[in-house]
Amino acid sequence: LAQTNAIASFVLPATLVWLYSASPVGAVLSLLTATVTMMKLVSFSASLPSLRSASEAKDNQYMPTVKHYIFFMFAPTMIYSPTYPRSERIRRRWVFNRFVEFAFIWFGIVFVTVQYISPGLKNTLHTLDQVNAPKFVEGVVKIAVPNFVVWILGFYAIFHLYLNIFAELLCFGDRQFYKDWWNATTVEYFWKSWNLPVHQWMVAHVYIPLVRVGVGKKVASLAAFALSAVFHEIIVSVPFRNFKLLAFGGMMGQVVLIEATKPLKGKQAGNVVFWLSIILGQPLIVLLYFRDYMKGLSGPWTEADTKFYTKLLGFE
Repeated sequence: LAQTNAIASFVLPATLVWLYSASPVGAVLSLLTATVTMMKLVSFSASLPSLRSASEAKDNQYMPTVKHYIFFMFAPTMIYSPTYPRSERIRRRWVFNRFVEFAFIWFGIVFVTVQYISPGLKNTLHTLDQVNAPKFVEGVVKIAVPNFVVWILGFYAIFHLYLNIFAELLCFGDRQFYKDWWNATTVEYFWKSWNLPVHQWMVAHVYIPLVRVGVGKKVASLAAFALSAVFHEIIVSVPFRNFKLLAFGGMMGQVVLIEATKPLKGKQAGNVVFWLSIILGQPLIVLLYFRDYMKGLSGPWTEADTKFYTKLLGFE
């Protein structure tokens, strides 16, 4: 029943978004919220058996309280635990300053998007209609910098401000939501360090259970990454009604980069390759989704898509 509730917490919002949503941005945010809710419910139900076994060994019976449950659902963590590190008090002035900072950051995101990214995307559309590869590359490069600025500001707003604000209001003591991913010399390190709450959930509820039943570590890692790719695809494809596996393909393409950058671990060249993949890869996916959305193209992959991408890549 618990697992059914967890799945329903994602499937129901996704269905409503598909049937009634008119705003892709609002729909993406709704599905992100639904995904977090589902992951928390999975962690809650998956953690109870081990917690009860541990308590029974001590002649006790663990029973989570409503207070524990509600705290976990709002806490900036994806892993359920009966106890967490706690801070002593709420720093109200600090919270106010972070709220102001958060508001200014989002103003900057909207400004850069409206002033630079949106015009850049529209100016590149006609080159896509002509299937002009050099012009297409030029268009990707033009929107790469503002897209990167928005991504960095978004990361800072969510992982440094939003999660810390919630942690402060709840007196939640564990504030490590990311590591120094910007120093990554392998793509693997980036995926393990830029979003610690999700990475920890994947390890605890996908990777470790698979390894325990005899699945090899590399296969378990690939399975966890593939699951993440599936959710990336759904979160983008349902709001845009675009089921061409662009997000999924982009995510799984990271597996190739993970293997390719392993020999570059600890080298500056690895950091250069990592940054190029971030700066150029994201605007490429954004541009392709924007093209389909503006043209009203939806649904699964078609023969027209095959011809378009074949010509764009120079195979025709």
